[in-house]
Amino acid sequence: MNSIDFRIKTVWRSERDKPGPQPRFQIMVADKATLIDYDWISFSDELHAKFAADSRADERIIECVYDANHETIMYDPD
Repeated sequence: MNSIDFRIKTVWRSERDKPGPQPRFQIMVADKATLIDYDWISFSDELHAKFAADSRADERIIECVYDANHETIMYDPD
């Protein structure tokens, strides 16, 4: 199975049903020497908590594979 490496970016967002800003994660790709936002990524509850608590999450490179059965969460762009 093929995989792709992405850089993670933490984005803190307010949500109606949760107190305070919540961490959400984007995956980034390199465009020459610049990183650009590619898309949002959703993790299992366990991995989400791990990255949310990681002060160096924005420095992490993650290896991703496509899973058609993985539940995808779409965030409101606003």
